[in-house]
Amino acid sequence: PLALVGLLLMTWILLLPHPMTIEAEGAFEPVVARSIYAADDGFVAEVLVEDGKAVEAEDPLVRLRSPALELRIEQATGELQAVVEEANGIRIAINQLDSEAAEALSNQSRLASCIIEWDTKREYLQRQLDMLQSQQASLLLRSPIAGTVVAKDLQRQLSGRPVRRGDALFS
Repeated sequence: PLALVGLLLMTWILLLPHPMTIEAEGAFEPVVARSIYAADDGFVAEVLVEDGKAVEAEDPLVRLRSPALELRIEQATGELQAVVEEANGIRIAINQLDSEAAEALSNQSRLASCIIEWDTKREYLQRQLDMLQSQQASLLLRSPIAGTVVAKDLQRQLSGRPVRRGDALFS
């Protein structure tokens, strides 16, 4: 009986859980990670997320600003307005031609070809302006996947920071 009690006591001690701690160096690595890169030269105008914030796919993260792109948009807009005004002026000139004059038909043909030329320029400038505006829309960087923003002191590191196309901003 004494041996049986000793055996039960040893079995109980072996099955009793013991607290155990293992310490080691390590790093937390996500299963899927995506870095966010600058879409164009410029600077970070606004950081729309915080450190460690959970985001869904397509959530806005950062808004960039490109003064060079803004200048090109202003130039294209100005050129487009000038072309439209010039074409309108030629249309008015055609309407004011004296139909009784001998050279009226040749002037009308010449002015009509100018209108076609200006309309072609207007279409080209409108396509250019649309392309520039889509580039400007791409300056709002969105999350490619759902996840958590991994960065330290994101606001301090990015706010107002100049960037070049392709610079990694954060993950």
